Amino acid sequence: MRTRTSMLVLATLMLTSPLLVAGKKKKGDPTPLVVSDIIQAEPSMYLRSRFDQNVDPFIGRFVPDGMEPVDDTAAYHTRCSEFMTHSKSPASGSDELYFAASTKAMAGLKVPWLLDVGAGGQGTTVVRATYQLTETLNIWVPPANRADFEQCCARAADQCAERYIGEFIMGTGAIYQAIGREGEVGLDVITNKQTEGEFEVSRGVTWRRAREFPEPVYFAMKTSFTTGDDGPDPVVYESCDNCKKCDHLDWTKELPLSADGRFFVGRGQPQVDEFQAETSARFQAATKVSMEAGLTVQGTSIGMNGLAPTGGSIATVSPQELTIKAYCDELIEDTPDGTMHQYTVLAFLPEASWEALKEGGQ
Repeated sequence: MRTRTSMLVLATLMLTSPLLVAGKKKKGDPTPLVVSDIIQAEPSMYLRSRFDQNVDPFIGRFVPDGMEPVDDTAAYHTRCSEFMTHSKSPASGSDELYFAASTKAMAGLKVPWLLDVGAGGQGTTVVRATYQLTETLNIWVPPANRADFEQCCARAADQCAERYIGEFIMGTGAIYQAIGREGEVGLDVITNKQTEGEFEVSRGVTWRRAREFPEPVYFAMKTSFTTGDDGPDPVVYESCDNCKKCDHLDWTKELPLSADGRFFVGRGQPQVDEFQAETSARFQAATKVSMEAGLTVQGTSIGMNGLAPTGGSIATVSPQELTIKAYCDELIEDTPDGTMHQYTVLAFLPEASWEALKEGGQ
């Protein structure tokens, strides 16, 4: 995928309803655009309903079951949210992805609609983004909190949903809105006061620039599964808290095998903060995924966001998508900074994600 400028381009497309431009469809009009025939959104990726630089109030929020696309303002905290932690990481790189969004989200951004979304006013859209990445914020349940988190969820069904917001993505740019198929948008539409602005054609669609974001903002988010049970079950791998050494654990000496995916071991840098130590180990596991998939890490782009294939684009697999099946918290005492933690993690990546990652690096 070619690298573009540092402009974020977001454009709305209808998935479930035809695209109508400049009023009602008349006899002889071109066939309405059905975007689902052309583009599918990146799994679990969504446009936010507001663009800002502070997402602290949204950390630890669960997504209502069945909500699609996800609206971050409808996500909620419970008492089980306290077992989640988060980390911010600077990142860089340009890429093009497609995010799911709701008409409510676009309305919250004060983007005028040219689309017929039905009497209820609620529809599903796809958001095309070519962007310059500046930062990511990841939320997850650290291994040390996993048992308490699962017990909290088990006590009451209403305390944990199937998904939670697991990542926020920051970048710069502008919103572009889809107004019709390439070659089928007439001068009367382009000169209409509702559609004034700059235009471009991409993927067979004509787009209008609707709003710019020159300063870095969190514009998109990604959901994670609460149970984390996308790996092989019911095998349980031994973990170790506050250990002197990790080499007594079988998986540190020989990787487990599974027909469902691949295992990777990551050993992080010593950290005073335990959460940062676990984050460092995830990062190292993701780096091994990158190397074994034949990809290369580009600058700071791997951060907590993802892996950068040769050529510069950002792969969709991130350190937080690696399911941690076991861990070892090795204590290093009597350092100048006091006692430090050094995490080693056993990370699992489903086979489908592995194949997609390799394809993205080609």
